[in-house]
Amino acid sequence: MKKNSRLYNALNTWLGQASPWAHKAHLTVCIWMVVALIHSGEVNLTRWISYLPCRGKYAHSKHRRVRRWLNNPRINIHRLYKPLIQAALADWQQECLYLSLDTSLFWDEYCQLPCGSGLSGSCLAGGLASASSQ
Repeated sequence: MKKNSRLYNALNTWLGQASPWAHKAHLTVCIWMVVALIHSGEVNLTRWISYLPCRGKYAHSKHRRVRRWLNNPRINIHRLYKPLIQAALADWQQECLYLSLDTSLFWDEYCQLPCGSGLSGSCLAGGLASASSQ
């Protein structure tokens, strides 16, 4: 996947307008993660490796790049998600939207919170929280 592909350019236009990014590199990594998600069809970092460009030779270099992005305190996920969710729901025609939460507790410590619509059943968004914060 090249940086000037139609998918990359479309995502750059769409994600770039949603909210101000602290740094252009943050947007670039986010776009590559979305591209990898679309192409692999899985929320699995190992499956994304072949779709993530990186100067590093080894898979762990790509893992590290994504992990740094995910753990970067300068990236405000709530500020990024809000306009995207608003845009997705702006033309909602139904009178009602049913959301389902399917929580799973791992190692008695972490709680996974995927959120899906009642219509498609697919995950809209998800998160992982410490069980102690519940």
